[in-house]
Amino acid sequence: MKEYMDNLGGINMEKEEFYYLVFVLGYSLLHDELAFSGTPCDVAFGKAKNIIKDFQESDYYKDTSKGLYECLEDYLEEKRGK
Repeated sequence: MKEYMDNLGGINMEKEEFYYLVFVLGYSLLHDELAFSGTPCDVAFGKAKNIIKDFQESDYYKDTSKGLYECLEDYLEEKRGK
């Protein structure tokens, strides 16, 4: 289990920041999508990991004028609009 938790899958950020983003996605930003779809936890975690990896490579992640939560929220809104 520790190896699974230690492997961020090529995501280059501090673990605390990574797990904060996983929490934000699961608890807030994707809650309805994940909770009502019956998505298993490991699949939801994998989905969150993929979103975070893409988010990290975006300009939203680099935006220092907003908080991390707001940047992730804006990023998801743009992705959903496409």
